[in-house]
Amino acid sequence: MKRDMELIKKIMLNIENDEPTLEIQGYEQNNIFFHAELLIDAGYLNGKCVMVIYH
Repeated sequence: MKRDMELIKKIMLNIENDEPTLEIQGYEQNNIFFHAELLIDAGYLNGKCVMVIYH
């Protein structure tokens, strides 16, 4: 998966604005989680990503 710097920017802005969720319009959840994990691995964020799948 290619890095999307615009999505990374949106994730960081959501976190800075204390948004309770990482749902970003126009992006699939797995793409958002991938980029959030990149930010965690790079040390920009603390935490871990957990995706819940509902049946």
